[in-house]
Amino acid sequence: MTNSCGPRVHTAYGHRHALTESVLARAELLLRHGEAGAALPAFRDALAPARDIGAPLLEARATEGLARCLLPTDPAAGLAHLREAEAIYRRIGARIWLGWRRFGGGKPAPACHSGTRHGREG
Repeated sequence: MTNSCGPRVHTAYGHRHALTESVLARAELLLRHGEAGAALPAFRDALAPARDIGAPLLEARATEGLARCLLPTDPAAGLAHLREAEAIYRRIGARIWLGWRRFGGGKPAPACHSGTRHGREG
């Protein structure tokens, strides 16, 4: 079966998707090592391409990362991003956000310490 978009479109999408994932991975690493100041612009750098390529899971992850960076210093902005990420997760049917309600009083717990695996009891 041939797709009318052609292989170049899919290749370009794949490269942008992979690049966005790598920027997110770098941002997560920075945040986990306590470098929220460096992670914040990296999450912002991932957000625009995630939206441009129509990758809502990447968009939600970037938005959640912004929230996690901002919550300690700007709780209002952090909470706004957290709510936006939660709305995206709900819209696409992801269950990752469920752990936020259970751990940390509405703040996202680090994935490796939350006691859940992708929102399911682990």
